[in-house]
Amino acid sequence: MVTSEDASPRQIEVAIKNSFLPSTSQLFNSDEVRIEDDIDPAHKDHQGASDLTIERYLSDLDLFYNKTLSASVRISQVIDSDVEIRGKDVFLRVFFRLNSRAFTNEPKPFTSLPTGWL
Repeated sequence: MVTSEDASPRQIEVAIKNSFLPSTSQLFNSDEVRIEDDIDPAHKDHQGASDLTIERYLSDLDLFYNKTLSASVRISQVIDSDVEIRGKDVFLRVFFRLNSRAFTNEPKPFTSLPTGWL
């Protein structure tokens, strides 16, 4: 929804909020979920990338990503860690390879996988 050129600004705003607020579209536990920044074109891998709140990440995606009618983000080679519970917090590391057409019409590869995991 966030990267679709058919979505209105209001629909995108609602989709971003619903991704972490209680709703049928909720994907994340809360707005405090942190996502590694793979939107900034300077970040080519997990090294040097900063962590963003989910709302900031999705807002940046909306702002900087070239909108398309068809899906233009591909995620592959997903590897997840064991779930860690620390008090009330739950941690899960997810590594992946992402290919997108962000910022230009050329594919922009990004990988969060540590060296040697591919």
